[in-house]
Amino acid sequence: MKILLACDFDHTVIDDNSDTWIVQLCPDKTVPSDIKSRYQLHQSWTDYMDEIFKFMHSRDVKPEKILSHMKKIPYVGGMKELLQFQAKTSSIDCIIVSDSNKIFIDCILKDAGLLDSIDAVYTNPAEFHKGRLSVKHYHKHKCQRCPANLCKNQVLKDHLERCKEVGKTYDVVVVVGDGGNDFCPCTGLREEDMVFARKGYRLEKTINKYVADKQGTLKPAMKIWKHGQEIQTSLETLLSK
Repeated sequence: MKILLACDFDHTVIDDNSDTWIVQLCPDKTVPSDIKSRYQLHQSWTDYMDEIFKFMHSRDVKPEKILSHMKKIPYVGGMKELLQFQAKTSSIDCIIVSDSNKIFIDCILKDAGLLDSIDAVYTNPAEFHKGRLSVKHYHKHKCQRCPANLCKNQVLKDHLERCKEVGKTYDVVVVVGDGGNDFCPCTGLREEDMVFARKGYRLEKTINKYVADKQGTLKPAMKIWKHGQEIQTSLETLLSK
């Protein structure tokens, strides 16, 4: 049995949104109205965040302060333990697919000693240049369901194809998420795969509406989760078969 665990990050691994978390470092913990208005009119979220980072730099918010603040984000209950479990389980590989950015995710995972156990992190590229954090779109795609910067279904397909090219295949692909943009990869899964939707969050509601409105059927089994231990228990059950 070989399993691929594909996890979202914000509100899935960590119990907050890393992008909105960083806004706490803005003066008065508020984004200027002119930046907000441009986002509301035409900007993508990624471009909006890049403007916020530019504003923070203009207010002398240092990279060290940003990174220190990111390390304070709490994990969802049981998720740190889930990643530690998969790290020591050779039958499970883990990737992160997130609309956050590489600087934030690497910082948070590294601080917990988890970064080296993740096989790949697919997210918006980011870097510090002369003290200013910048972020760019992950890729271009043609999916009408997803935001312009990232289609998680395409990311997952590309990852599986690269694995196949080197002779690695998975008996089960497990997608874990919470948000609306975690729905798209669910549509590309097989009957033997699994989806874990966080209880009370948008992914659960989107899937239920999709099925109720008879827009289509999802092949994988869907399970609702509140704590990482529930996911770990399901993985242990799969591996025991």
